[in-house]
Amino acid sequence: KPQEGGYELYHSKSRKTAGLLCLLLGYFGIHNFYLGFQRKGIIEIILTLLFVGGVGSALFFTNVLPNALAFLFPFLFCWLVAAVCSITYYKKENLKDGHGEFLR
Repeated sequence: KPQEGGYELYHSKSRKTAGLLCLLLGYFGIHNFYLGFQRKGIIEIILTLLFVGGVGSALFFTNVLPNALAFLFPFLFCWLVAAVCSITYYKKENLKDGHGEFLR
């Protein structure tokens, strides 16, 4: 008999969805929000913006790359790091979400 009170069973998060989010939007930490790690996601957004803005500005204002490529190269580096991290969602078996449940 199910308990009364409107309780629902918790459905664990998908490993494939987390990996795909990390691959496509991992530089903004979207996969962390999906998995329930809000603080980690916010930190990742801030770090990406600081890195792309800082390194991009340094490249732009020192006339190394006086165009939009100054910001594109640091962004591509952040995307590459997220793409490599997305592989862990497919390879590791013991990953947990923010509720402590294993990814399915």
